[in-house]
Amino acid sequence: MVLKNLIRYIINKYLKEYIEELNYEKVKLDLKNGHVCLERLHLKPEALTDLSLPVTVATGCIEKLVLIIPWKNLYRIPTKVQINGFYMLIVPKDEVRRDLTEYYDDKMRRVQRKVDNLRKAALNNKKLDEKETTFIERMRLQIMQNLEITIENLHISYETISTTKLGHPFSFGLTIHHLEMTTTTNHQSIGRIKENSLVIFKMKEIHALSLYWNTKCKSRIDMSFDDVVEDLKSKIATYSYMPKTDEMNYLLYPINPIINLTIILQPGEYNFERPAYNIDIQIEQLSLNIDPKQFSDLLDFIKFQNYSKIYDRCREYRELQLQLQQTLNITELTLEQKERLKYLETKLDVFNLAYIRHSVEIETNSALITKDIGHHHNHHRHYNHYHHHLHHHRHSIKTNRIITSTAP
Repeated sequence: MVLKNLIRYIINKYLKEYIEELNYEKVKLDLKNGHVCLERLHLKPEALTDLSLPVTVATGCIEKLVLIIPWKNLYRIPTKVQINGFYMLIVPKDEVRRDLTEYYDDKMRRVQRKVDNLRKAALNNKKLDEKETTFIERMRLQIMQNLEITIENLHISYETISTTKLGHPFSFGLTIHHLEMTTTTNHQSIGRIKENSLVIFKMKEIHALSLYWNTKCKSRIDMSFDDVVEDLKSKIATYSYMPKTDEMNYLLYPINPIINLTIILQPGEYNFERPAYNIDIQIEQLSLNIDPKQFSDLLDFIKFQNYSKIYDRCREYRELQLQLQQTLNITELTLEQKERLKYLETKLDVFNLAYIRHSVEIETNSALITKDIGHHHNHHRHYNHYHHHLHHHRHSIKTNRIITSTAP
């Protein structure tokens, strides 16, 4: 019973924030041998929130997750984590339809998460006495220092349809056929390890690591969950299978690198004199490729990120702006609004001012021909169009200045 509760504690602590509808009744347990098996796990849309990225998970699936924990000899036999089939389709947050209430809740969650991270950082920087370290914490550190991770068939894809090029969706991502990673420490002796030991992550094997960028591809956002998973699965390069060239445009063709990664769990123990992360990569053969379409999409993607930042800041005021526009369309201009128009005109150069006036005249004359409205209504519509164009142009100029000032 104690081990079963411990398993539930581990699942709640490390998986519940990322997995949807985790049902303990479907968890296969073999407590005698320390085997835990979970199948067909669905990732939550907010699974990547901790990374502080402007993305959300549209479709995420882990086909099979197996944990093998050697309770009888935890200090000598490594704990094994085996993942078979990890598929994730992520999209920009702007492409997910959310009302202002959901937007505000997400914003407050991000604020609370940052506060919690600051609190954790303050606690982690303090030197912990071994006697004050809890049993669960010691077990977690021991597992981290003697761990084997195996991943078969991994595919993470980013897709967007919201770009400055209308009707031109693209996707890019990462695929790995096989990955095997182990952890060791800076202590040569095998046995009980100190909690503040240096942890070394070593990639024993990694096969068919690739990066791709597909231009003007078919969007998968509206596809069913199973169809997205099958599509991601079918586009992973393996030992004996290579996706079709019209389906996968590789930036980095499949390679088998050797990677050594060193991580210090508690940098404060070394007075921050050693780097928290140190990575060493060895590659025998490297094949890179980028065509003009991929390069154009890359520039467009970078430009659109700047637009998204501004849109995200103004999103909660969008409803107010729409209400204001509707009000202006059904009421006559006040004296204050007319004075504001004159003031805005003084801020425009001659070319833009002439362009706006001419555009308003064309739209007004077109409305007169099609609707045959009276002179009074024509006069009112003329000012409304003019007011709309002037505000729109001023807003565009202001936005361009913001982008210019904030662009790297």
